[in-house]
Amino acid sequence: MKRRILSGLLLAVLAAAILLFPLGGDYRSPLMWVRYDRHPQKPVDVFLVGATADWGDDGTFQTSCWKKTDRYFQSSLLAMQEGLYSESCNVFAPYYRQACLSVYYLPDPDRGPYLAAAYRDVDAAFQWYLDHASGGRPFILAGYSQGADLALRLLENHFDDPALQSRLVAAYLIGWRVTEEDLSEFPHLRMAEGPADTGVIVSFNSEAPGVTGSIIVPEGGYTYGINPLNWTTDGTPADKSENPGSVTLHMDGRADGDQVGLMGCAQDPVRGTMIVSDVSTEDYPPSQPLFVEGCYHDYELHFYYRSVQQNVRDRVAAYLSQ
Repeated sequence: MKRRILSGLLLAVLAAAILLFPLGGDYRSPLMWVRYDRHPQKPVDVFLVGATADWGDDGTFQTSCWKKTDRYFQSSLLAMQEGLYSESCNVFAPYYRQACLSVYYLPDPDRGPYLAAAYRDVDAAFQWYLDHASGGRPFILAGYSQGADLALRLLENHFDDPALQSRLVAAYLIGWRVTEEDLSEFPHLRMAEGPADTGVIVSFNSEAPGVTGSIIVPEGGYTYGINPLNWTTDGTPADKSENPGSVTLHMDGRADGDQVGLMGCAQDPVRGTMIVSDVSTEDYPPSQPLFVEGCYHDYELHFYYRSVQQNVRDRVAAYLSQ
């Protein structure tokens, strides 16, 4: 009887552990990839890490790689990003055990295990891509929001290797902060300084005037970045006339409803964020209380879509011309 009770307790603990930290997958399987270009035609790839696709409203903190709903939302959110890169690059993007948005409501120390599980999957997928899929081609590393955070960790942990660094066209880390601590601890990281330098990090985060802190860039913090319209880092404002097109993004990957000159932006010298003053916070409200009013995190890709899409073309062309 005691043995049966212990066995039952063990199974219950194991079931709870799997629920809290779902099992990862094997990236040798095509089922573990949202996008995997098996017949690459372009000379450059993009390894693309998807954004947070589950709010965790049901009390969960970690997605699985196998549940139908998890896979649907991961695939759909990734479709909204890939159009920035797919014209110029072969696309490789893994499913992974994402931290749900609910994780970001936790205190910093409590987020660690969930983000660590997410990073283990992304790291394993990236290693598989390098060893079995990249064919030695140059590549872009890209991610948005949580995907940018995890892609930054890949840069920190792997790109002190000169051979790997030499293959990096650029890293587009949109919607996450790059701090002084990051650059000091990992001196091989380099921020973009112009529209076509290569081997660099392209990053930006947008806010309305008057925002002093958010989950993306906490109060008192500073994030390094580049203006996604005029591609400067000296604070030169970009007028809305310099914006070639903001779009509406759909979960099937369509980008339409182009609005030329919707908004401009200027880099805040104190926070490093891009200050957007041509639109109303009422028209672009936060999707969750986690994002304070005036934090335009939800709209980063929409606002600058055509400009970033062209910049990907420009950096790929600059790399290939070297």
